[in-house]
Amino acid sequence: MKIIEYIDKIAGEIGLETQHKSDEGISIWTSPYLGISLIIKCNQEESMSFYYSQRTTSWVYNGERTDLHDIIPITFALFIKRMNICSLYFTDVYNPATGADDEIYSKYLIPFQINNDFTNKKSEKYLKFIDELINSLMVFEHFFCHVFLDVHSPNVGRNLVINLNTIGKLKKIN
Repeated sequence: MKIIEYIDKIAGEIGLETQHKSDEGISIWTSPYLGISLIIKCNQEESMSFYYSQRTTSWVYNGERTDLHDIIPITFALFIKRMNICSLYFTDVYNPATGADDEIYSKYLIPFQINNDFTNKKSEKYLKFIDELINSLMVFEHFFCHVFLDVHSPNVGRNLVINLNTIGKLKKIN
C-alpha cells in the first residue's frame, strides 16, 4: 500500500478530514475550533516531510483572532514535543486583506529535531510513528476543546483509535 493511501486510511478511521490528496501529498484537518492542518509531502521513493498550518475563522470565533493564532500553536508545540514527535518553530502570516503587521492571519508550524523513527523509512517504527503523528491531532483536539473551550470536540464521538503508547500518561479517550 502506498504511504499516502495508508495515511488517508488512518486519518479516516479516527474521523479526521483529508483534503488535497495526490501521489505527492495529503492534508489532514482538525475541526475549525483548532484550525490545525497537517500537510504531508511524499516523493517517488516515499520519503516524507511534513509541516502544520493553523488558522481559525470568524465562523467559529468572533472578532480578532490574533491571540488564538498565538496560543493554539504554542500549546500544540508543547504537546507535540511531549509526544516526542518534534519541536516546532513558527512563521506568522499577516492578514492579506488588511496588510496590518499586528494582525496574524495564520501560522506555519515548521518541524525540526524530528524523531529519528520518522526520518528513517527503514526503521521498524516508521509506520507506528506515522500513526502517532496522525493520532496526535485527534488527541490534542480533544484536550484543547475540553480544557479551553469547555466543549467536546466534534470528532470525539467518532471511532477514536489511539495507541496508548503514543499518548504516554494521558488516559484513553472514548
